[in-house]
Amino acid sequence: MVADSKFSVTNNDAFNRHQMDISCIVSVWKKVRGRLRKCMYPNCDKQDVIDSHAITQNHCLKAIAEDGWVYQPQFRDVGKIFRRAYSYNVVLPSIEKVEISRASVFNWYCAKHDNDLFKHIDVAELEYNNPQQVRELYLRAMSRNIANLEDGVLCIEEFAKLRMSDIGKNSFTVSGSRIAYDSDMDHLWDSYWSTSVPGVINWYWRVIHGNLGVAVSAMYPMAGERNAEEWYSFCGARPMVSLSVIPQSNNITHVVFAWWYEWDEVMREFKFILEGKNDEDFLYGVNRIVVTELDGLCMSPRIWKRLSDKERLAIEHFQQGEAYHNPGLPIPQLVAARNFKIMK
Repeated sequence: MVADSKFSVTNNDAFNRHQMDISCIVSVWKKVRGRLRKCMYPNCDKQDVIDSHAITQNHCLKAIAEDGWVYQPQFRDVGKIFRRAYSYNVVLPSIEKVEISRASVFNWYCAKHDNDLFKHIDVAELEYNNPQQVRELYLRAMSRNIANLEDGVLCIEEFAKLRMSDIGKNSFTVSGSRIAYDSDMDHLWDSYWSTSVPGVINWYWRVIHGNLGVAVSAMYPMAGERNAEEWYSFCGARPMVSLSVIPQSNNITHVVFAWWYEWDEVMREFKFILEGKNDEDFLYGVNRIVVTELDGLCMSPRIWKRLSDKERLAIEHFQQGEAYHNPGLPIPQLVAARNFKIMK
């Protein structure tokens, strides 16, 4: 009975600690999300930053939505993520149904600059291999990437300070998120605005005939997170690629990979491989990237409903960092030619 009593106390202490942590991180997250922001367009001082859509609402999300709804990972519900973490020992978001007015949003620009910067891609029909549209697709994915990194970094650092104060320690370790954010701001963001020379962004664009039912606007580290860490150790930069998957109402899906010229030598072989693939094999590779490498995706309810419970759980599982992936877990076919029939 004594042992049982001690065990119960220990469990209660751990539970209370977890509850305090969840309460603390939710409070910190609300503070970070509610902070005063200014538009990040160079030399703009406006402080009325809006909810920008990484994936255009009118000409993409509407093409995959069902009654105005899509499914996406819910990274902003920090409380739910941490409750799941303490219950299942994994830090990952759930994938939930959201209205397209709230889907894929991030906070980085004022309304004027959001409209001006992306006016060539917020259109009913994209134009194959259009350099201006490539530049805007790249900027939109990069902006979302850095905006979300900034939110995460500030939250992690504020939470760490509170925890250290609570346990009486003063040392502070720089997080991997801070390193990634500083690297991307330096090598992606600042570089983008410091030059107007043509050809600094290279790309591979493919047009797929059919509505894939899955939309993407995100950046990911080429060849995975471990590869990015090795590159950072070598040259202080992370080799990042933007991926845009854009179904449109004309029953066409555009898939665009874009990267800064600095990585062109590395990406040239990747582009050569893509050019040699038929559409089915190409989509097989895109699917692997979408499911295992990035988080900026929205799915049609028609596609999500066709997945089994195991496939849905697997997609959520792969939203974790690469170090936590189960290499034996089959990768669900989320982006596939079979979606064309489902979306008709």
